[in-house]
Amino acid sequence: MQAFVTRQVIVADLVFTVPAIVLQPVTGVWLAKTAGWGMQLGWLRLALLLYLFAGAFWTPKFLLQIRMLKLARAASATGSALPSGFARLARVWAWLGYPSFAGALAILYLMVAKPDF
Repeated sequence: MQAFVTRQVIVADLVFTVPAIVLQPVTGVWLAKTAGWGMQLGWLRLALLLYLFAGAFWTPKFLLQIRMLKLARAASATGSALPSGFARLARVWAWLGYPSFAGALAILYLMVAKPDF
């Protein structure tokens, strides 16, 4: 069951998160140019830095998912319990998600509020 769930999380990331990662900066720059905003705006520069920050945590998180899937599939194939390393990887995976999600929320705030600094 864990192999199925882990695979579905990876599929969801590939279908939803990866396209957003690719399209967000492209459409963001396009929208900024369309609105006449330059990169000198502090909130826009901070949003780009937060994008890199969030990605720095998301990328290893995604790689951990792949390792977790391999462990879960191996356990499922042999009918054995998940190895203890799976729980450790799951904890690291969860902790990596917090700063990544916080970065995404901060970007959303900056895009809506456009604070002047």
